[in-house]
Parts: sequence; structure tokens; C-alpha cells
Amino acid sequence: MNSLPNRQPTEELLRRVSELHAAGKAVLVSSPQVQDTLAILTDDPTARRSNERQIVLAWEHLPVISDVLEQTLDQLALAAKAFWPDWYSTVVPVEPNAGETLENLRERVAELGLERQVLDGWLRSADTACRSDNLPRRQEFTPQVELRQLVLALGGRACSLVLATEDAEPSSTALNGLARAVEFFVQHTSLPIMLVVPDSLAARPEFDNINFDCLAAPEFLPDAGEDAAGEIERDCAPAKVLPTTGSSSPSQREAIPQSFVFPLIGKPHPNSRGEQLLWKRLQADAELAGLFQPNQWAATQSQSHYLVDFICRSAKFIVEVDGYYWHRSQAAFSRDRHRDYEFQRIGYRVLRLPHDEVLADLEAAITKIRNVIRICTKESEENR
Repeated sequence: MNSLPNRQPTEELLRRVSELHAAGKAVLVSSPQVQDTLAILTDDPTARRSNERQIVLAWEHLPVISDVLEQTLDQLALAAKAFWPDWYSTVVPVEPNAGETLENLRERVAELGLERQVLDGWLRSADTACRSDNLPRRQEFTPQVELRQLVLALGGRACSLVLATEDAEPSSTALNGLARAVEFFVQHTSLPIMLVVPDSLAARPEFDNINFDCLAAPEFLPDAGEDAAGEIERDCAPAKVLPTTGSSSPSQREAIPQSFVFPLIGKPHPNSRGEQLLWKRLQADAELAGLFQPNQWAATQSQSHYLVDFICRSAKFIVEVDGYYWHRSQAAFSRDRHRDYEFQRIGYRVLRLPHDEVLADLEAAITKIRNVIRICTKESEENR
């Protein structure tokens, strides 16, 4: 049976995670606060490899095993669609390039020496699906084939998968399903995989058949004064990729994972309907069109680097669309304010729009953005 190891300081946890990533292993991380541990593991640059692409799925309540697998494949497909046609490498600039042809992708496969791994039938089908604005998933391919091909498209070993649950009292059946799903991912990919669970689950026997190196995360008490260099904000709202009906119960809806993929440069995040809608509306607005760029890196005076949702560099104005799930913890509350302080030091204004409010009243959100832009423009003219 697994036993709970001694709780480790953050620096030691990150060092061990980095070593296990390099070895391509699956890692079980027990946590007193799953939300805050996810922030540590995904935000700190020492926990990631260079050019790594992360896909994170977090369940409030665990579903059955078939749903874990299907939902993970859906999220990988959603990420692949967002990055298309920049597939098979994480160093390819992620820019809109709808003119790229299937032959270009085949040439890239050949250049990278992936001909024996990439199935041309899957590539042809997936490329057609993305061109039609559909997810690159097809029933004619087995889950094993889909998993391998999606991982290759997203960058292969340059990706990592983080699975998490906040469910402190799941059934044995649900835990067995999660463990079997992780075994499936380990067997059919070479991805480093982290599984983050509440402390109460770390010693559960359902995990005994998986060769985890169990790590115990520290309780995270954020220091608002510390340098947040390399910190990455998770501003996307819960992704509802799998359909839900109006009659679905709260427990059924909670069994759909919250997810994000990082990094995605130059496009609104695929998991955030609010970002998607706001970006389309910004582009269509006579006063605001051409002023903003979505998902861009921005540096601060202390050399911290943040990925922001929308930025207007000429007006020194940043707009964030904050989803409740990723911003509800004490650590997120503190990080958000330290982050805004860092931008204020270099003269930027930051407008935070709750994701639900963007969905409920898009025009009100646009009005707020327009009003702040006018203030920025007036101040800039007065300072000339």
C-alpha cells in the first residue's frame, strides 16, 4: 500500500518533479490544497521543461473510467484543434495560418523523422476535421491510436499531462477508474504525467498497481511581496467539451473536467468561451479593432513574465477574463493582486472581467474596455 511521504518544501517538490519529468514518469502528488498545488506545479518555470506544452484536467468529482478516458481525449483534441496547423513541434510559432496544406504537414512529419509514428490516414482525417472547424476525432480510430496521434500532433515528448481531483471522498470504483486511466496513458504515450489528489487519497490501495513516486506538496501560503517571475495565469473558464443536457444533475455536471492548455500565443483560449466571444467582438468594433492582441507574453520591471489574455501595448492596457475555477483560491487571489501591482509599476492598467459577466452581457464588457481605452488615450495625449 502507498504511504504518505513527509511533506516537502516547495523547492524540493519542484526539483523532484523536474527530475521525474525528465525521466518521463508518472508522479502522484498528494496535496492539502489541490488548487494551490496545481498553481505551484504549473506556474513555476522550474517544474517545466523548455518549450513544454501542458494540458491540465481537474475534476471536482470523479466520473467513471470510460468518461475519464473520453474526456481526456476530447481535451487533447480541443488543444490540437487550437494549435492546428502548427503541429508536431512546440517551437513552431503559433500564428493563424489557415493556408497551410496537408502536404506541408506531411513535409514537417518527414523533416522531424516521424513517418513511422504518424499515421497518414489519421493525419488526413484530422486535418479535414480542423478545416471544417471540428475536433480531430473519428470513430474509426481506437482510443489507443487517437491518444498516440493527438500527443504527437501536440508535440510528443514536449508535452505533459496533469490530472487532478478535488474529490476527497470518491468511491473505490471512481478511484480505480482514475488509476486505470493513468495506466492507459502511461502505456500508450511517453508523456510525463502528474496526478494531484487530496492528502486523504494518497494511501488508497487503488493506486498500488501504479509505480508512482508519491510526493507530498506543502501547504501554500502566498507571499504577495515575492517575485513571481515566470508565473502563468490560468484565466480560462471551465471547459464544457462534453455535452450536457438540461436534465443533468449537479453531480453529472461536476464530473466534467475543468481544463486548460498552455501556452497558446496569438489566439483566444479554446477552453474559454468568454475569451472567444470577446475577441470576435473586439475585432468587429470600429473603435477597438486592431488595438488588442490575444494571449501574449508581457514583461514587468522585475523581469517577471506573464501570459495575459488581451493586451493593447500602445495604450498600456491589459484585459483579463477571469474564470471562477482558476481564481477562487487564496493563492490565486494573492497572485492576481501581485501581478496587477507588477503591471502598475510599469504604467499599465489592468481590467479584470469575470467570465460569467462577459457571457451574460458582452456589450457591457466592450463598453468598459472602450471607456478605459479612452482614458488611456487622453492621458497619453496630455503627457506629450
